[in-house]
Amino acid sequence: PVVAHAFRVDQLVSLSGLQFEQGFVSYRRRHLAGQDLLDYVERTVAIEINAATDNPLVLLEEREIVSNGNFHGQPVAFALDCLAIAVSELGSISERRVERMVNPSLSDGLPAFLTREGGINSGMMILQYVSAALVSENKVLAHPASVDSIPTSAGQEDHVSMGNAAGLQALQVLAKAERPRA
Repeated sequence: PVVAHAFRVDQLVSLSGLQFEQGFVSYRRRHLAGQDLLDYVERTVAIEINAATDNPLVLLEEREIVSNGNFHGQPVAFALDCLAIAVSELGSISERRVERMVNPSLSDGLPAFLTREGGINSGMMILQYVSAALVSENKVLAHPASVDSIPTSAGQEDHVSMGNAAGLQALQVLAKAERPRA
C-alpha cells in the first residue's frame, strides 16, 4: 500500500523491506506545522481586518488623541509570507506523494507512472514533472517579501511592510499549488 499506517518509527518498513523516507514518515507532523501557520494567517487577518487604522486615533470617551502606527501593514505582510511558506511546503509534501505513486521502485507494485502500457504512453509521469517544477517555483516565491523593506517618501516612510509584494507572492504560490490535477 502507498498510504502510511500508524506504526512505531522502528516498525516503518515498506513491503520491499526498506525503511520509508523521512518525508513520508513525518508527513502528519509536517501537515500540522502547515496548519499551524494557516491558523496564524487566519487569526492575524481577522484581527487586522477589524482593527482601527486611523492615525491619529480620536478616543472620545477618554478625551485623548493618540498618534500610533496601526496603519502599518507588517502584521499582514508577515501573515501573507507565512501563507506562501505553508502552501509551498504543503505542495512539496503533495509532490512527494505523487513521486511515490508513479515511481515503480517506491510504489509497492503499482505500474510505472500508473500506466500498464509504458513506452510511448507516459501515464502520470508528466504530472510529477509539472508538480516538481511548480514546487521549485514556489520555493523561490516563499522567500519572505516582508524582510525586504526599502525606505520611501523621502525617508518619511523609513520602514515599509512590503505587504503588497507578500500578497502577490502568496497569490502566485496558491495558484501554482492548485494547478496540477490528475
